[in-house]
Amino acid sequence: MKLEVIKAKALTWYNITAMDHDGIHYLRENFDFHDLDIEDVLSKNQRSKMDYYDEYIFLVLHFPIFNQFSERIEIVELNMFVGKDYVVTIHDNRLKTLKDLYEECSDDDNNEKEEIMSSAGRLLYEILNTTYQSSFPLIDRVGWEITEIERELFEEGDTDDIKDRLKDIMLVKRNIMRFRRIIQPARVVVMQLENKKLKFISTHYDIYFDDILDTIEKTWETLESYKEIVNTLHETNEALINHRTNNIMKILTVFSVILLPITFITGLYGMNLRRLPLDQSPYGFEFILLGMFVLVLIMLWYFSKKRWL
Repeated sequence: MKLEVIKAKALTWYNITAMDHDGIHYLRENFDFHDLDIEDVLSKNQRSKMDYYDEYIFLVLHFPIFNQFSERIEIVELNMFVGKDYVVTIHDNRLKTLKDLYEECSDDDNNEKEEIMSSAGRLLYEILNTTYQSSFPLIDRVGWEITEIERELFEEGDTDDIKDRLKDIMLVKRNIMRFRRIIQPARVVVMQLENKKLKFISTHYDIYFDDILDTIEKTWETLESYKEIVNTLHETNEALINHRTNNIMKILTVFSVILLPITFITGLYGMNLRRLPLDQSPYGFEFILLGMFVLVLIMLWYFSKKRWL
């Protein structure tokens, strides 16, 4: 367990990273939290939720981060206990915006420190607002990836040169799916936070939480739009690949049809029989080659006339 504490006039911020059983023991010794909430802190598969009590609320929220190595959006969990004069945040230290906010509040020379930590409601708003605002660069990245796929699908000149973009499309689809898994339950939690009247959080902050809800709704609407676009790109990619496959099959079929009579002729003359046409002619081989060449030209002319080529 790693514990950092910031104290202000009206509020104390307990920031816990690398949570372990020592941290659980610390929470039980210093706070009157429900045992089920403390057990949820160690659980790895918690859904986003808000549990409210007379003296505090317990929040489980998830946020997106981008892994540069795997190029995937990963889910980070943040657990929060919010009381009248304290806020406890528990996470794995991967949320950069939360770390920046904590460093900002830990700076004694920062004039905004007292304002940010003026109450539990204000600090809760700052944490949620800065963290959800950080999702916009990820949204922009997903949008850029979609634009690149769209450009590659529609702006390449020859259909035969089009590459299969299925892997890129599925990667974007997975990132959108994970993003949606994060944002959808967050809408419900923040809505509950806005509507639930808590004696240790002033109703003055309802409009602030509504602002966070607007941010989440904008993110959700953008993800819905991206989802439809990616589905369309997936269908377009499949159509282009099928068109390319059909062209290849058409060319192979034409070659097969052209080789069919030639194979018949060579097979016929391959039988060691007498009285075959041109069998005794000194120029029989040349005449047969010429005949096969003329036959190929006639078939190519016919296929071209029928626009099969």
